[in-house]
Amino acid sequence: MTIYDSTLGVVTVGVMIAGVLFGLFTCQVYMYHKNFPEEKKWIRFGLVDGMWLLELAHTICIFHLVYFYTVTHYGETEVFLALIVPPSWPAAVLCHSMVAILAQSYFTYRIARFGAHHPYVIPVVCSILMFCQLLGDTAVAVYLTNEDMQAYMKLHEWLIIGPLLIRSVVDMINSVALVYYLVYERNNAYKRTIAVIDKLILWSVGESRFVSALDLIAQQSRKLDPSRNRYCDEYGRVFVVDFHAWIALYLILPKVFSNTMLANMNSRIHLREMQPTMVISPELELHFATPPVEEPSQSLHFQGVNSTHGLNSTLGDTHALDESEPPFIPFLISSV
Repeated sequence: MTIYDSTLGVVTVGVMIAGVLFGLFTCQVYMYHKNFPEEKKWIRFGLVDGMWLLELAHTICIFHLVYFYTVTHYGETEVFLALIVPPSWPAAVLCHSMVAILAQSYFTYRIARFGAHHPYVIPVVCSILMFCQLLGDTAVAVYLTNEDMQAYMKLHEWLIIGPLLIRSVVDMINSVALVYYLVYERNNAYKRTIAVIDKLILWSVGESRFVSALDLIAQQSRKLDPSRNRYCDEYGRVFVVDFHAWIALYLILPKVFSNTMLANMNSRIHLREMQPTMVISPELELHFATPPVEEPSQSLHFQGVNSTHGLNSTLGDTHALDESEPPFIPFLISSV
């Protein structure tokens, strides 16, 4: 195995994986627009399409990174071993940060929208942490325009670790809060809604564990910095190995955030199948729930933008409006 396999080759593989994940994200964006044309415009065009543009910019930047080392400086091993930074690398860091913050902002917004107790406390805390994360990544991009990566890590390693750590904390806060609210609503939900809530809880925990695990791996792998992980070839030259593997993982992280967010948004189509919905207008949806055989009543649920009302009709008998159905779950299934 040559030095290129364990250094430049690792980065190239990371960029290829990131490219595949960008293609998967593009497919998810297409599925989202196809399945949710009634979604609010600021979510469809501002959040989803805005994130796609950021991901496109990030993908272009990291492909230029490989081109810079393999074509522009072909054969110049000292360039990629010293990790001389091309202009596209700071731009990729900024795109990385904005993609992660957009994804976390989406989940934070859901907590602010659906929280039952003090719904704005957690979003405010998460917003402050996300702002600190953006400041840290901006500082990283600024420093990288003036220094190579190795020199930067010796002086400002904490600026790389800090945003990753904050990102993990925000993910955990969002997931714990969402699961708490779901469990709270589960205790007050109808039987036909409990299965939907259980699936939401399972997805929330699974997504959080996956993304947080990647962040923690990135943080721990940074301990394998260039000054402590080197080996000499037959000519006695010193080369960096593990640090390039960390860079490859760092390039993949934003793709994981974007795919996680779109997978969460697109998963609502499966929840709607569990609780069928007829879209009458962007502001009004009609939910049909089929009751068990032993319960002869049928339910029609009209959901508007700001309220949810239950209308029960039992074999020709008309009853008063039933408002015991918690509004939390229908909003998670339909438009946010």
